Amino acid sequence: MKKYIITAVALIGLVACNNSKNDFLITNTNVGVLQKDTPIQKLDSIFAKDSIVNSSLEGELRYASAERITIFSKDGKELLEITPTTNDKGEKVVESVFVLSSQYTTEKGISLESTFKDVKTKYPELSIEPSLSSVIVSPKGQNFYFTFAHSALKNAFSLTDAITENDIDENAKITRITINF
Repeated sequence: MKKYIITAVALIGLVACNNSKNDFLITNTNVGVLQKDTPIQKLDSIFAKDSIVNSSLEGELRYASAERITIFSKDGKELLEITPTTNDKGEKVVESVFVLSSQYTTEKGISLESTFKDVKTKYPELSIEPSLSSVIVSPKGQNFYFTFAHSALKNAFSLTDAITENDIDENAKITRITINF
């Protein structure tokens, strides 16, 4: 009988650990507990222990929408920035998510603490595009991409130049992870 109780307690503990890891997992279909069709009105209950700040910033190029929602942890650290969209039913839902906390990791273990070398190792097929202020690295077949600062480039470039993996410093840290649903 003791063996059954010990086994049951161990399994419950294992399931509980796996669920907490999923709260910070980035996949093609979710960022933690957020999914493509997560209604914005449910954010209050999803992030009940955290702080939610709604804002609209006009003139910032990085936002496709004038509205954004920032999730702060209870200790004041930024976790996520959510851009909403309106679906076919007229409901506001999650459109894209900027990951702002290193707690969130991809299935292959990449987080904001990872380097370009880590990304290359875990995702060997990459698409690399320059932007005005950064370099965007997209793993093939994924809905997310990694942003690196221009300072990650070994040499100066113009927006018309092609950038390859060899042009990015292997020790460069990811500045942002973005998921577009």
